[in-house]
Amino acid sequence: MNNKLKIIFFGSSYFSLSILENICKFNKFLFLYIITKDNNLKINKNNYINLIKLFSIKNGINILQSRNLNENIINIIKKSNPDLIIIASYGNLIPNSIINIPKFGCINIHCSILPKWKGPFPIYWQIISGEKESGITIIKINSKLDSGNIIFQKKCKISEKENYVSLEKKLIDISCESIIYLLHKYINNEKINEIKQINNNNYEYARKINKKIDTKINWNLSSINIDRCIRANYIYGSYFYYENIYIKLWEAEILTTKKNLYKIGEILYIDKDGMGVNTKEGIIQIKVIQFPSKKKIDIKNYINSNNIIFKIGNLLN
Repeated sequence: MNNKLKIIFFGSSYFSLSILENICKFNKFLFLYIITKDNNLKINKNNYINLIKLFSIKNGINILQSRNLNENIINIIKKSNPDLIIIASYGNLIPNSIINIPKFGCINIHCSILPKWKGPFPIYWQIISGEKESGITIIKINSKLDSGNIIFQKKCKISEKENYVSLEKKLIDISCESIIYLLHKYINNEKINEIKQINNNNYEYARKINKKIDTKINWNLSSINIDRCIRANYIYGSYFYYENIYIKLWEAEILTTKKNLYKIGEILYIDKDGMGVNTKEGIIQIKVIQFPSKKKIDIKNYINSNNIIFKIGNLLN
């Protein structure tokens, strides 16, 4: 192929934007359209903006915004005659009426080693489940969720202290490198092998999270599982209640992992190193918290203030 590879890109998250920015660095690829949802991304406490829309305007790329892929968008895609459609964290299934349009089909970048952790929130659930490794899988999509043939996979380690943001950064870096590798294969008409997924019900599903339920700390879990919850929710912040006050929990560490005679949720100590709280199995040491309408604060600075509300022996939640 001597001309530029004509691409339509679907995406609606920070992950999508990072992939998009990387592809745009290469002048061998021509973006016909960027298709995103009409939702905005939070950039700070009071401001929301659609960063993908902002990027497309800045770079002179046509953009289509819609919560649903309606007939109008499908017709625009047909008329534009793309060589390839790339999906990266878009959030909706792509219908067959679109899948069959591009010359090379539609490919999707997924943040797990498929067929494990299909679904919309793989990064979160891999941390929650204590997985030791993650990675990305690029598939040729079909009508079923994350079930198409695999055309590329690359693994990475999940460290013991990995949180959502740090793991996402790893996967973005791998994805950026991998998608460029594949795009050069397409533009040079090189053969790309496809491996059929073994699709059955034995693999874990990464369901959409419920922020009210899944980010709440349950002290009846072990210190290991609570630590995973805090790290997995690092993008939102976990939370608990103390004397009817909603408090976010951003950082903690496992102190012990064995059962003891203290009550579940009991505050055992509070000092410059943190606040020790007993769990069903073991003690977790809280390091960074956040009160309503306040900034994050580490426990060391918190105990130097005159507004300490936590009392040793009291129970959280």
